[in-house]
Amino acid sequence: MSEGLSFDLALGHPGFTLSASADLPGQGITALVGPSGSGKTTLLQAIAGLEAAAGHVTLNGRALHPLPPHKRGVAVVFQNARLFGHMDVAGNIGFGARRRGTDPAAVARIVAALDLGPLMGRSVSRLSGGETRRVALARALAASPDLLLLDEPLSGLDAARRDEILPYLSRAIRAAGCPALFVTHDLEESLRLADRHLAMDGGRITGAARRPLALRLDDIPDDHMARRLGAQVLRPSQAMRAAERWSLVIDPASAIVMRAERLHAPDALILPARLGNAQGAGRAVEICGQDVVWPSSLSDFASVAGGLECQIAIRRPLFRLDGTGDDS
Repeated sequence: MSEGLSFDLALGHPGFTLSASADLPGQGITALVGPSGSGKTTLLQAIAGLEAAAGHVTLNGRALHPLPPHKRGVAVVFQNARLFGHMDVAGNIGFGARRRGTDPAAVARIVAALDLGPLMGRSVSRLSGGETRRVALARALAASPDLLLLDEPLSGLDAARRDEILPYLSRAIRAAGCPALFVTHDLEESLRLADRHLAMDGGRITGAARRPLALRLDDIPDDHMARRLGAQVLRPSQAMRAAERWSLVIDPASAIVMRAERLHAPDALILPARLGNAQGAGRAVEICGQDVVWPSSLSDFASVAGGLECQIAIRRPLFRLDGTGDDS
């Protein structure tokens, strides 16, 4: 493919062989999910040129595999978010900007997207875990990468810190406009952040991982959102900015579809729905006026006849920042 990221890579270590290939679009966030030891980190390092591998890597029609890592235009954010201890926050971010001669206005937008303005003069030794991850991401984005690779950047953070940083992460990556490949063990992270999902196991891309449904929040009546009872879930009205688009993300594996009179789920967000016809391996469902294809077996709807109204109970509502600005 001429636009986007294409790779076909192979390498071998004692007891492990990587043989992975995929074609990804030139924008958006792709989650690479799979068990420990499946080769996710090794694949990222091979794409970045940090691990020698046979095969090819092409980005927007440009061959990366003959190039050394520092000439590939690839930024990598590692799990441990290493910052330069002798520099303050501004110095760390400025280091990334100087590498590619990034325009100061672009750096300012990154700082604003990650809400780092109040921290610019602070020593990195005085940053919290979440602040450290945000600075590491800002430094990577300040280098104006053509491709961003993130190796479990939220690893080790507790749930509260992860919930705090996820919207910043999404906002900054999407504003940068470059494709991102995001490694995670956490399905919730991938559902909240990624546009598409790749599953990896045994050193191979095994296919598309579970893909969530996303409903535009501006089409969901406020009274339904008010019925959400999960106190630990960020309510989007507490976080939305005027020009941002948020979606309610539904993981079909954690939702219940039932006829209205049979549904009893006091701890869940309940949305009205109407069941439609079969669509391939799934079923057409209208939820709050939005048409989606439910990617599950028809047994999920065994008690609901086609065309009838039903309700969907979401036990773990998640919210995703899908982008900024208008669609035009």
